[in-house]
Amino acid sequence: MRKFLLIAFIAVAATACKKDKDDSPSDLLIGTWVQTKFKVDYYDENDQIKISESDEDVSYLKFDGSNCQGTSGSGNTDNSAYTITSENGKKYISFANPEFSDFPKFEITTLTKSSLVFKVERPHEVYLYEDTNVSWESEKAVYTAEYTKQQ
Repeated sequence: MRKFLLIAFIAVAATACKKDKDDSPSDLLIGTWVQTKFKVDYYDENDQIKISESDEDVSYLKFDGSNCQGTSGSGNTDNSAYTITSENGKKYISFANPEFSDFPKFEITTLTKSSLVFKVERPHEVYLYEDTNVSWESEKAVYTAEYTKQQ
């Protein structure tokens, strides 16, 4: 009986001490993601948002571990290899195909099992007021795309 209790105790202690394996960014990314929000904030010289606009079109990203297929709201698809890197404690995703995205590299600000947020900052973006055809050059523009993982 003591032998059985000792074995049971060792088994419980060993499993209780095991650390859960953290999912790597590459593993978390695999799957199909639905864009829930896309916005662009244009900042003035005082680092204040002057203009904010958003897009409600639904798009999809499907990651398979090395390739990403993007599908726009109008149904157009494109593919690109991608890589995930870390720099100064931040995670980034880069796309190899220049036709895939206007931006070759995005900061991954959120990546969980169900949520993905990309961000890219570009200096001196020009905003065109469509109703007057007048343009304004911002100090910077921050593009943010939010996604939810499909089950």
